[in-house]
Amino acid sequence: MNPTLVFLDSWAFIDSIDNDTQERTLKKISRENSFKLLTSITVIGEASIKLQQRKLGFGPIQQFFNILDEAEVEIIFPDYIISELCYQMGLDDTDSRMNCQPTDKVHLAYAISQGCKYFISKDTALSDYSLPEKLVRKGYVKPEVMPFQEFKRRFFPKVL
Repeated sequence: MNPTLVFLDSWAFIDSIDNDTQERTLKKISRENSFKLLTSITVIGEASIKLQQRKLGFGPIQQFFNILDEAEVEIIFPDYIISELCYQMGLDDTDSRMNCQPTDKVHLAYAISQGCKYFISKDTALSDYSLPEKLVRKGYVKPEVMPFQEFKRRFFPKVL
């Protein structure tokens, strides 16, 4: 059986740096054969910049890369499908909340391209965002967007 794919947005990592329990949970998820953690090179860039802006030196960035390694997070790089998804989602302006969040659409495109079932993010606008009809007709499916704590409660309630 193939593992269920879970995409991690930048805040999943940043919150893990600030919260040992969340970091342990990420590592626990990675040891489960039923889940596979993924992120994108764009999330890595965004998280690194957000951590650097804290002016705490490179310690948090090193911790971030340690989490990527120890939680065995697969890093996704751009390809044709991602560029097509980004292009079509960029043209779509039916949901005005997403117009000022181009990086979120890009991260979502990475998750969709891999067939992720879950997208871990604090962004509530992403939860309500609907894919453009043209992408839906092509068979693309938006993953279920939820905050990390909801994912943990649902699938790993006993992890401290």
